[in-house]
Amino acid sequence: MPVHAIFKGSRRPGVGPPKETPERPRRGVDRFRVSWCRLVLSSVVVSAVVCRLAPVLSPSEFRLLDHWLRWRPPRLPDDRIVIVAIESQDIEAAQTHRDFACSCLAVSRADLARAITRLKQAGAMAIGLDLRLEVACPYKRGTPAGHDDQLARALDLPGETVLIAGALPTPERTFFSLPLIWFVGRPGKERLVASPEVDRQGDIRGVSLIQYGVPVRGNPDEPASVERIGQQFAPLCVALLGVLRGQPDDLPSAVSPYEVSFAGQTIPVLPSRRLSLVELGRQDPTAGRHSMLINWVGPVGSFPTYALSSVLEADTKGLRERYGGKVVLLGSLAERFFTPMSGRSAQPRPGSVNQTAETSLSGTEIHANALNTLLTERYLVTVPRPLQVVLVFVLAFVAAYAFQTWSEKAALALAGALLLALVVAAYLLACHDIWLPAAIPAVAFLSSAVVSAFWGFARVRQEAEKLAVEMEVRDAATETVVHDLKQPLAAIGALTSVLRRRQERTAGPSQESLEVLGHIQQQVDRAIGDIDDLLAATPGREVGLVRQRFDLVALARETAEVQRMRSSYHDVEIEAPEEPVWVHADVRYMSRVLSNLVDNALKYWPEGGTVRVVVRRNPPWAEVSVIDHGLGISPEQKDRIFARFTRSVPAGANIPGSGIGLYSVHRIVDAHGGEVSVESEVGVGSTFVVRIPCADEAAEEDTGDR
Repeated sequence: MPVHAIFKGSRRPGVGPPKETPERPRRGVDRFRVSWCRLVLSSVVVSAVVCRLAPVLSPSEFRLLDHWLRWRPPRLPDDRIVIVAIESQDIEAAQTHRDFACSCLAVSRADLARAITRLKQAGAMAIGLDLRLEVACPYKRGTPAGHDDQLARALDLPGETVLIAGALPTPERTFFSLPLIWFVGRPGKERLVASPEVDRQGDIRGVSLIQYGVPVRGNPDEPASVERIGQQFAPLCVALLGVLRGQPDDLPSAVSPYEVSFAGQTIPVLPSRRLSLVELGRQDPTAGRHSMLINWVGPVGSFPTYALSSVLEADTKGLRERYGGKVVLLGSLAERFFTPMSGRSAQPRPGSVNQTAETSLSGTEIHANALNTLLTERYLVTVPRPLQVVLVFVLAFVAAYAFQTWSEKAALALAGALLLALVVAAYLLACHDIWLPAAIPAVAFLSSAVVSAFWGFARVRQEAEKLAVEMEVRDAATETVVHDLKQPLAAIGALTSVLRRRQERTAGPSQESLEVLGHIQQQVDRAIGDIDDLLAATPGREVGLVRQRFDLVALARETAEVQRMRSSYHDVEIEAPEEPVWVHADVRYMSRVLSNLVDNALKYWPEGGTVRVVVRRNPPWAEVSVIDHGLGISPEQKDRIFARFTRSVPAGANIPGSGIGLYSVHRIVDAHGGEVSVESEVGVGSTFVVRIPCADEAAEEDTGDR
């Protein structure tokens, strides 16, 4: 049969070699695709779960938004907004001097009437009265008209004043109560009435533009404008905006769950107090709360705030300069609420109320912030939900990829960098009136990282268990093969000895043949020694000892003689006492111990020199020290030099070895009940010391296994 047929298989002449099947490359591509599919699948699952749990994370998102708004630089308010404040001391003074027949709550309605009259005469465009007028006060001692009459006449003057209604929230709906009918529905004069505008669940963050209540059943003779009160009110800020836009009777209408239209202006809103990334749309555009996020200007005192007493005492010219063409919010500073802008107050303007001791906004200042958002049209908008979902998936995928393919340090560094970048991006976008929810994508990233880490750990553990089984099977097979190799090698050695004896008995054996047989015997002995090392280095295999009493000095001299012939630029010197050093040990294994130590000294001393082998009796030990001045061992490697498959080879050095020699030395010495140690320094050399128990000189030879 032709040679090519033996290696390639029989085939007909003229027929080319069989085509190579692309099975292996296709399998590699399949494994590649499967790994990417797993990454995508795990990312999709984590993203879906996190998006589903987005409403639970909403409180954290709002807390983060509060921080972004608090940390960004303060802004200049709209110069058309001015606050006239009723201070706490004014309320205390009014209550102290109030007659028992007067029902005015904060301050006297007579003072309110005078202030409103002066503000309208000064040219104020609109006045928002942030005071509830729900209790009548007919008190008129010393005046021709009572307190209610005086306030009603001030409201009848040219110029629009918006009154605020009271509200009683319930779990299902909000019940609105009318202001006193005397101020609202007098024949021939209809007042603008606004609802309470701020959502007060948790921190104050937004304004519900569309609010629904229960109609108040009042007098059927009341005007139609009063009948609609309680059905739907515009918030105070929206009502004032309608006055400025020339549409005071307009009401907000829902365009979609995310937009409200009012006075020709589209206002972005949130459909709920909780963020949801699962439902991407609603069928009913009127469904939801339609809450406009307040784009806060700054801390306490950001708007010009003047005391009510200053309005009553200022001259006409000063009033026109301060309030002419302005929108005036008249309310109390006593009621304060926790808002995102809580903190140190701003320094007061000349002549304005000093609020530097306050850290939270008053209700009137909250109304001013909401009105400022509408007037400047600087709405705080949320990143579209589809983009949020994409961001969640991308971060989940990046985490899955990094924690499954990168090292732990690199993956953790990436995690820290991405989370920091997410925080910085959220802050920078907040400075540009864009709200990027950061908690939800951060949770998606961390969840995907944890899932990937556990997944990778399980996969590595499974592969490690599989590899351990394979290594155990391989070690068992290797041990069997190696053990079986000793028999043919021993047979070769025996045959070599027979051939040498036969040649020696014949006349004139050639020197060349004797040298060849000697080399064969030497290589066989070396191979058997390597096999013994390998078998001794098998952790689960017991070191079988055949003990006998022998002279350790003689064994050291014999080993040195053999090792001397292995190197032409090394010498092995023996330092030993004249009398024998008797030990009770296995000659074959102890010969391997000395041979390995001397062989290592030769290999790790490339420049060459004299290796010293020192034998001495140091009861109860017999000690053998192998000393060289070679490369040495670093302190880090010295602690594990006797471990299996461990070597101390400097970088760039080409020194052959398998890393089992010193391990086998340690096992053999330990089996004899002895100990082995090393002292070494890089560039100076190493000293290996073997100690085994001395033998009693009267002991007899015996055998045994340990």
